[in-house]
Amino acid sequence: MLLPALLPLIGFAPWSGWLTFEELDLLILAVATAGYTRWALIAPPDQCGKPDATHALTWLLVALFGVSILVALLRGFLDAGGFVFGWFQGYHEPMNSLRIAKSWVGACLLLPLWRIAHQAQPLQTQNLLTQGLMLGLAATSLATLWERIAFTDFLNFSSDYRTTALFWEMHVGGAALDGFLALTVPFALREFLLAKKPGRWLMASAVLALAAYACLTTFSRGVYLAIPVGTAVFLGLHARQQKQQRPATRFHLFAAGWLTAGFAVGAIWVFKTSGYRGMAALLGTVALMLALVRVLRDWRLRQWLLGLGLGVMLVLWAVALDAFIAKGAYLAWGLAAFLCAVFLGLERAKTVRFLLAGPLAFASFLATVVSTALVAKHWGDAPGWQHAAPVLLVVLGIGAAAVVSRQPLWPEAVRWQASTAGVMGLVAALVGVFGGGSYMTERFATGAHDYGSRLAHWQLGRDMLHSQADEWLGKGLGRFAAHYFLTGKPEEHPGDYRLKHDGANHYLTLTGGSLANGWGEMLRVTQRTVEPGRAAIVTARVRTDQAVSLHFEVCEKHLLYNQACVIRQANLKGIPNVWQDLRVELQGDDVTRGAWYAPRLLAFSMAVASRGGLVDITHVALTRADGRQLLTNGNFSDNMAHWFFSSDRYHLPWHIKNLLMNILFDQGLIGISIFSLLLVGAVWRTSLGAARSHPLAPALAAGLLGFTVVGLFDSLLDVPRLGWIFYLLLLVALTLPSPASRIPASFPN
Repeated sequence: MLLPALLPLIGFAPWSGWLTFEELDLLILAVATAGYTRWALIAPPDQCGKPDATHALTWLLVALFGVSILVALLRGFLDAGGFVFGWFQGYHEPMNSLRIAKSWVGACLLLPLWRIAHQAQPLQTQNLLTQGLMLGLAATSLATLWERIAFTDFLNFSSDYRTTALFWEMHVGGAALDGFLALTVPFALREFLLAKKPGRWLMASAVLALAAYACLTTFSRGVYLAIPVGTAVFLGLHARQQKQQRPATRFHLFAAGWLTAGFAVGAIWVFKTSGYRGMAALLGTVALMLALVRVLRDWRLRQWLLGLGLGVMLVLWAVALDAFIAKGAYLAWGLAAFLCAVFLGLERAKTVRFLLAGPLAFASFLATVVSTALVAKHWGDAPGWQHAAPVLLVVLGIGAAAVVSRQPLWPEAVRWQASTAGVMGLVAALVGVFGGGSYMTERFATGAHDYGSRLAHWQLGRDMLHSQADEWLGKGLGRFAAHYFLTGKPEEHPGDYRLKHDGANHYLTLTGGSLANGWGEMLRVTQRTVEPGRAAIVTARVRTDQAVSLHFEVCEKHLLYNQACVIRQANLKGIPNVWQDLRVELQGDDVTRGAWYAPRLLAFSMAVASRGGLVDITHVALTRADGRQLLTNGNFSDNMAHWFFSSDRYHLPWHIKNLLMNILFDQGLIGISIFSLLLVGAVWRTSLGAARSHPLAPALAAGLLGFTVVGLFDSLLDVPRLGWIFYLLLLVALTLPSPASRIPASFPN
């Protein structure tokens, strides 16, 4: 459970400077060491967990893919000029091949431990894996929520800011966040549907709500496609497993479908004039209506009269609040909805008997309906309530039809009603994303043009495989960025950095890219720092053979996008072989950490602002006005420790932007053929094959398919953390025992 739960949290490369190795590697090795030690000490000699013969073809393919990984690793070393060990090597150097290979190695290292644990305690192991992936999804979603609040705004859907959560690997773009969301959402859905205890169900509901926000604010067309595909696959396979409940399931799905579709129409209509607030009020009103109908179905005339009388009083009270208080409409709606929910809870409670609970719930609901119209009027004036009124009348009409109907029009279970309201909330969020901001609409409008660019990019990557050895075995793991830098489009070469030394003097060579070198195109070398104030002094020793412009900044910045900054560019004269002393005073906005509940991160960055310029730099120092030194390892004596780099806007030079093309480039036709067989085999086994009845099968099939959908337009396996969890789940799916098989436990219960 802990490994997938911690995976999105424990990457500290922006602070440490490590790229090849990271904290997850240490955790995987710790788990493997403890697990195999325990197995060696406890497992009986005759129960060694050997692969079963029924999976002979699977194990053969796994072994062959491992050989392909090894060959691509060696070819990567060779392509980089030979293996040279280094703690802080970048994406152009030989250690990058090892960085990519470790994902598969780590998955294979832990697979036997998973099988041993699953054989010993299958139910507990399945639940722990599901909960671990759900916790990882929760951590990712909370990080996304923090990032949006800190750097944009919770409801800002017009900014082109795209979240990265804590996936530092997205410092050169990519889709690490997208792939992790697609892979893990089905497991949260599994927990949501199967949780029996209210606490676990509420937790799964909260995680799914957070994940919905995280998915929407990626503004990724791949995520917008992958999540519905994964959800549909999971629900279909799960419903097939629960075939004994199929009639009820059909009724549940049909009722949820028509109610959600009707709400979608109403939400779009109300949003036009009443915005987020009117739509949110409508959502709450519909959710209360779903629960209230059960209370009203058995009422007698006396209860109706009492409820209507109390309702008139509460409606007048709501109108008075709106008339005499500045934002009384919101206060009226909030109090009315709260009272309705409380009285509904009292009416449903078996331990509390309150005779007026039902009439008061109905009266509060009437006040909620009227308050919704008042909220629409407050936000949209006359057009607001004119749009809201017919929608609210339809809501009342549907509620009345459900009350007088002989058979319930929708299930009366609280979970179903809460789930349906949650789906409606997701629909409302989609309406807000597409209707409240222009960014996502523009991205879909440029889809055809972007697809053409991707095709050209894939063809460029394919053309880099020159020899037959390249075609069959690939260029080597992690070698795309280096080859694009050397042989890609000359006008699109990114900037670069190299750590060098001249005797005892260590320095960094910065190179400007061939791009226009605007604000987003500069390759930045950064270090996390603290508030510099309105002015700070940068000093350094620099050397250049040509006149160049050197850019310095301290910005409120998480990974790719900045807010307030203090900035200065220094124009250097070209003096060959001479070190110059540089002193620059940064000026600009007041850079702060922001709100305490969503603190912003700060980063010092330096970059070459001249196209194709080259500068050697060392002894970099950032001094605040009070004399405090803010940088560490400014003379690079500790290599690149604490230094990090980012390419903020233009990301094609760093990724081939397709999962299969990535494997083709790295491992050739042989590698992609074996990988395709493994992926198809895993999805087949968990959807239509021998393991289709296994409790984990629907979530595994849905997660792997969702991941693959994201991979249609982005590289994913060049992110080691993401590659590790994908490979592990792929291997788990391939080796799941069929329900009929019985394998003796290796650990005693």
